[in-house]
Amino acid sequence: MSGFAEGANAVRQRPMRRMGWICLALAVGLSALTLRLGFVLDDYMQLAATDGVMLPSRPLNYFTFVHTPAEVHAFVDRGPLPWWTLPELRLRFFRPLSSALIYFDHTFLGRTAWVHHVHSGLWFVLLIFAISTLYKRAIPEASAALALLLFTLDDAHMMPVAWLANRNSLVSAVACVFALAAHLKWREQGWAPGRWLAWLGLAVGLTGGESALAFTGYFAAYELVRGKGWAGAARGFAPFVGVLVVWAIVYRSLGYGAYGSGTYLDPGIDPLGYLQSAPPRLFALLGALTLNITSDLWLLLPHTRPYLVVAGVVGTTLLATTLKGLWPLLSADDRRAVRWLSLGALAALIPGLATFPLDRMLLPASVGAMGVFAILLRAAWQRRKRAWAVVAWLGILNIVMPPLSWLVSTTIIDRYARASEQAVLSEPADRFEGRVVLLTASDPAPAIYGPLYLGHHGRPRPDRWWTLSMSPQGHQVTRVGDKSLELKVIDGRLLDTVFEQLMRSDAFGFSPGQVVTLDGLRVTVLEVDEGHPTRLRADFDLPLEAHRLLIWKNGAFVQISAPALDETLTLPPEPPLFELAFRNG
Repeated sequence: MSGFAEGANAVRQRPMRRMGWICLALAVGLSALTLRLGFVLDDYMQLAATDGVMLPSRPLNYFTFVHTPAEVHAFVDRGPLPWWTLPELRLRFFRPLSSALIYFDHTFLGRTAWVHHVHSGLWFVLLIFAISTLYKRAIPEASAALALLLFTLDDAHMMPVAWLANRNSLVSAVACVFALAAHLKWREQGWAPGRWLAWLGLAVGLTGGESALAFTGYFAAYELVRGKGWAGAARGFAPFVGVLVVWAIVYRSLGYGAYGSGTYLDPGIDPLGYLQSAPPRLFALLGALTLNITSDLWLLLPHTRPYLVVAGVVGTTLLATTLKGLWPLLSADDRRAVRWLSLGALAALIPGLATFPLDRMLLPASVGAMGVFAILLRAAWQRRKRAWAVVAWLGILNIVMPPLSWLVSTTIIDRYARASEQAVLSEPADRFEGRVVLLTASDPAPAIYGPLYLGHHGRPRPDRWWTLSMSPQGHQVTRVGDKSLELKVIDGRLLDTVFEQLMRSDAFGFSPGQVVTLDGLRVTVLEVDEGHPTRLRADFDLPLEAHRLLIWKNGAFVQISAPALDETLTLPPEPPLFELAFRNG
């Protein structure tokens, strides 16, 4: 194991020192691209929670979205959660350290978004420093400097840096990477403090967010590859199991976790649902990791999901073939590093499979993947006459494309976030006063966060905010009484999209005749397709004319007049904002 232990020779330190400064500068530059971004989506929920407006004040629980049936009922009764939300829905995540940092921002840094983004950028810079410390010990020779460059540029890190509500991923990663570096220093150099600092670092990472679970695979993989046998690996990993057990006890006893959502699956509560959903999600993430085909398309363009799975199979096969071909060229130290880093990276993907694939879930896996890519790229470069395809593949996808992706992606996020706000904030200003009924709302952001946008920008919040459909399909709306209407989805059904399923999983499907009663509205499911409503009746306690009836049209909410008795309005399919962006280039 001398390759792990000897990591400080002068030949190795000089390129790492230079690359370290270069990558810190790059981290600052990439973070600067996010300064133009304002508050986005969940950021508004956390602002409202700070003020105790619409949401309970939760200084150390900003990631508790709904916790009790009483909270769910309140959010459905008046909005913004839709009528189909499962009464027992629970979305509550244990992130006290990250919550404390958000509270610090809101309390001491004011409400100027770019200042909060500077804070996130500092965490990214600290992460790059932590990674450089790890790679010096984990990866032989000049490959460590290249790995640091690949990790810094990786566009999968853009979202944790750009989205304030996702900063928890950076916080967890910083603590866990330092923990892993300390563990290696103890194992390779006999540095006694590294033993308990590793346990402490993992514990701190877990207070930052559940993504810290993804890093435990690296500790297990390192101990397994270290060469002390299964018994030795078990002894080496046992203290980390102890940390996880304590965390799990605290997590469950305080009521954290997810229940009832088709989007967030808690393996401890719904292991079967998790196992059924995991394989396609895993391959979509592998495709993003190996071929840089963004897994965000899983959410944005659902019809691409089979292609994302195929991309994962192709990318994994290509990587395995490349590894097999270059294996004879690798030194013993290279091989040891590849073994445990690749195993750790694969294990790091598993916790993220609890939700739908997104590139931001790749941050833990990229720690090992970029190390493996650097070793393979360096070996291929040395034999580039015979391995030029590998050099082109790994070089273009991991060095050339990522900076462009950072620029393009931050631009897209900024435009989408502002368009989502303008869909609600555009004139006339009184459009959302009183009782608001969103007959159709295919874009989830303005449909869910609309009242929060209004409050943040000083607009009056509606008394009611009821969403009848989020389906992007066409609809027929028929008035069947003074206070009643029927809504039918044309060539489609409700609860088919990711965000509709966020509030209710398929395991809790509807049946004909099922009734949901709110304060001023009763929804009766009339027809279903495998538990998904296709036609429903909405009975209000006041005439339809007492409500503001809105439909989603051309990327905004448009008010319509209540139809006459027995009149049917046919509404064509309307895509969400992000699909409009794809169509319009």
